[in-house]
Amino acid sequence: MLDTKGTLLPMSGYNLEEILNKFDGRDLGEQFSTVSITANVKIIGVPANVFGLRVVKGLFSYEKEGVANPDVTVEAEADLLPRIVTGEVNPMAAFMAGDIRIDGDLAALARLLPYLKTLVN
Repeated sequence: MLDTKGTLLPMSGYNLEEILNKFDGRDLGEQFSTVSITANVKIIGVPANVFGLRVVKGLFSYEKEGVANPDVTVEAEADLLPRIVTGEVNPMAAFMAGDIRIDGDLAALARLLPYLKTLVN
């Protein structure tokens, strides 16, 4: 969830902004060295609700204002996002239930999830 200044607050035991800032610029290793993905995440119902994620040749970056021309945009409630990232909620099941909206390359989202899981595990 975001506060009124757009800061991501703790969700499901995680402070998402703290996690993203901690790993901004991190090399995720050889296993991720060939993948390049950009995504915007829109958090429903809060101001300043878009942030961007970028993995380029295994380097992770977090962009508070979103990225231009993302491969995929995901829209969801704030409390659902960390549950998807940690694997508590299956993203395909959430999509089929209408709990998240996806615009763009669904395969890019599927490739991005393993990167995000490395950040919280």
